[in-house]
Amino acid sequence: MIDQLMNFQTMSAEERYLSFMTHSDLIHKVPVKQVAAVLGITPNALSRIRKKIR
Repeated sequence: MIDQLMNFQTMSAEERYLSFMTHSDLIHKVPVKQVAAVLGITPNALSRIRKKIR
């Protein structure tokens, strides 16, 4: 739990998204709005990150 909190505070939004993608199968099952909420960013910011990664 402490590691997750430290990662949330020290990692960029893009790094958190990439980490979430590699550690979770939920990324394809959960709506983008909820993924963004878990990552602590807006759905628009998540959309930009996803576009940049592709």
